[in-house]
Amino acid sequence: DKDWLDEKSDKSLVVPGTLKDFEKLLDNSSEVMNNRYPILGELGADDYYLDDATWSASYAATRNSYIWSKDIFEGQTEYDWNYPYKRVFYANTVLEGLDKITVTSQNQVQYNTLKGRALFFRAHAFYSIAELFAPVYNKLTAESELGIPLRLKADMNEKSERSTLEQTYQQILSDLKEAALLLPQTDSYKTRPVKAAALGLMARVYLSMSDYENAFAMADEALKLNTTLLDYNTLDLFGYNPFLPFNEEMVFYAQLSYNEGLYPGYFNVVSALIDLYQPN
Repeated sequence: DKDWLDEKSDKSLVVPGTLKDFEKLLDNSSEVMNNRYPILGELGADDYYLDDATWSASYAATRNSYIWSKDIFEGQTEYDWNYPYKRVFYANTVLEGLDKITVTSQNQVQYNTLKGRALFFRAHAFYSIAELFAPVYNKLTAESELGIPLRLKADMNEKSERSTLEQTYQQILSDLKEAALLLPQTDSYKTRPVKAAALGLMARVYLSMSDYENAFAMADEALKLNTTLLDYNTLDLFGYNPFLPFNEEMVFYAQLSYNEGLYPGYFNVVSALIDLYQPN
């Protein structure tokens, strides 16, 4: 009986279908959209060091990233891969849902904003994955090198296949260019991307591609939209963290995954970095 099959067994299985539904999905900031961003790049950087005891007691991915081991994960689940693709799934769910919405003069602004947010989050996720799990972009070899799986639909049954590196970066840029056209210039919440965030991320992507002309152009456009700088004279230099989240200089808020290696009580800043700063 078709009517019986169409019945939902649980209210939790209701498929989002309104602009309000899609807004709630993209506003899931603490669990999905603005939290648990990849941390492997920071773990492998050289601005800090760990003592032997802390390093030995750390998780496999932390230890192996720190020493640039050939086998980083040792068979463990890798959240730096899983969580960005979860954001991609949310973004694709919103984008597919928006395709079924009739756009009117009354909902046009909200529709554009939500589409811009979804495109931004998908691009940001793809870029963070590509930075860690794909080769460095080289224009001469990007067509022949493998990039990442570009999940452009929410259907989990669709088979994943790796794109080329060129396709990967062009998809990221395509999403960001459209997002920059759709996003508003301001929003009350730093967890929601705005136009300057899309332009700023595009600058980073172009920089990764060694396209310095476009990187400068996008950064310049982003800075024209938000010229606010923190006055360091007003910071609480004796506080736990002088740079508070959601300050006026911040354009978009995203938080790295927690990792014991970068916990303030464990990591030590290298003297070479400290020596770059003059007294006061």
